[in-house]
Amino acid sequence: RRVLFRSIIGAQAEYLGHSYERELGFLVVHGFLHLNGYDHMLGDAEEKEMFDLQREILDNYGLKR
Repeated sequence: RRVLFRSIIGAQAEYLGHSYERELGFLVVHGFLHLNGYDHMLGDAEEKEMFDLQREILDNYGLKR
């Protein structure tokens, strides 16, 4: 499973044009925000709030697109 997971992250990172580390960070932060009640599917305001926070966290860790 670990190899498959890594290969999926790597393939997705390559497809989106950013690093493996950035993609892994995105998936972790995105999931963590969902676990903490954020949901980008509830409307434009919620999407903006979640994605802005997600971007801020990733940027603070040096994981920019």
